[in-house]
Amino acid sequence: MKIWFMTLEKIETRYTCEWYKQFKVIFQQEKVEYEYIDGDHVDSKLEGKFFLDPIGTNIWKLSQMRKLIERIGEVKDDDVIFFADLWFPGIEILPYIKAMTNKKFKIVGILHAGTYDKYDLTHQTGMASWGQLLEESWFKFVDKIFVATQFHKQLICNNRKVNPKKIVITGLPIDCVKLGFYERKKKKQIIFTGRKGKEKGYDIIQAFIKIGFPVKVALDMNLSKLEYYKLLGESAVVFAPSLQETFGYGIVEGMAMNCIPIVPDRLSYKEIVPKCYRYTNIQQAKKKLSEALITNDSSLKNEVKRYHYIDVIKRMIKECKNV
Repeated sequence: MKIWFMTLEKIETRYTCEWYKQFKVIFQQEKVEYEYIDGDHVDSKLEGKFFLDPIGTNIWKLSQMRKLIERIGEVKDDDVIFFADLWFPGIEILPYIKAMTNKKFKIVGILHAGTYDKYDLTHQTGMASWGQLLEESWFKFVDKIFVATQFHKQLICNNRKVNPKKIVITGLPIDCVKLGFYERKKKKQIIFTGRKGKEKGYDIIQAFIKIGFPVKVALDMNLSKLEYYKLLGESAVVFAPSLQETFGYGIVEGMAMNCIPIVPDRLSYKEIVPKCYRYTNIQQAKKKLSEALITNDSSLKNEVKRYHYIDVIKRMIKECKNV
């Protein structure tokens, strides 16, 4: 088996640069034959105006697909084409080629979000009317779908026609779990790591700042990834008042840096955050935040290790071998 890895474009402020290195290291450790298929990067005029540049990301994906198709003759029947982002317009080219050439390669990938989620940008911008048809088409021919949490799997199953046996809960890889720099004595500050959107509770963050809570918004600080980790390392609390969350990357990163996580008692947080740090209403959130600012808790790093985030890629490789 060879894995043809369809990479994510490398963006410094996101996890994609880490993944680019992580997958390569684990593929080599596991002695898996692999090849990265990168796309072409462009500096779109839209870059920086959106959470993800819709022009740049699609040029990346379309050029990736072209590079893969140009080499499809090298892809053997026991090979796996692995998409780092399974929401990939144009992926339907692959079952077409399989049918026409009688090839038997498998298709797997990580599903981050989609129009099945009413809070996702694709749904909010009106793509669901045709996105549903696309997604359900993809779900028919994709062999395995990797998601981070049971909450995410259930969200898909509740809103789309899909064989639930195809959806495998693997978690997502978080490299900073291995990092050791965090302060034993924390600063009395709260970090908000999310996007400045309603679905991430940014309006709630603004309200908490107005009443005097010492909240720092990470996206306002123009930090490198290392600076971001160090900020988490010296901070007492990481706060996410989200309306929707299928994983909670920033919360897990904060926990890895020994920040106390304060989150709603719902969504995927019920799977990754201990109940004592989850709140059911805003008044309870205020109380827990106030308490967390004066508590020197040193147990969270072990809590993160319990979920074995470093082993996520190994779990995905195992699923690729058994597809």
